[in-house]
Amino acid sequence: MSLGSRERHAHNLIADVLLAQGRVQLRATGLSMLPTLWPGDVVTIESTGLAHIENGDLLAYARQDRLYIHRLVNRLAAPEGELLVTRGDCMSKQDPAVRPQELLGKVTAITRGNRTLQADRNVGAGKRFCAWMLCHCDLLVRLALYFRKFDREPQVVPGEAASQA
Repeated sequence: MSLGSRERHAHNLIADVLLAQGRVQLRATGLSMLPTLWPGDVVTIESTGLAHIENGDLLAYARQDRLYIHRLVNRLAAPEGELLVTRGDCMSKQDPAVRPQELLGKVTAITRGNRTLQADRNVGAGKRFCAWMLCHCDLLVRLALYFRKFDREPQVVPGEAASQA
């Protein structure tokens, strides 16, 4: 199965699970939301309508058979209906406007190692500065990813016994 075909099937499966269950968990893979989301974080996405989202929410949407999780930065009125303007925290430009039919839901929790964090609408000055630095310096991104692998808490998989030292 080709990569494009797998992504299309994954997108359809995610949309189906959200429709049926209202909630899905996925592992983050990209870098566009650093430092809010790191590769390997598990995000909980809950199905939601336009009336229940606010600026700052992390939205999951599908476009061209790809899934994106980016922050809502603005809402625009348009003749064809409301449009959502999003941007990755580590991106210098906004995304093309998201149409309501592309919206899958919003991130309600982020699991990192053995900790679960609430998805925060408010990005503090320190995190904004860090995102700006990561957005403009590839070397800094590589260093952050390198050192982050040493900072992870060990995970115990349910049902497995922890090894004795």
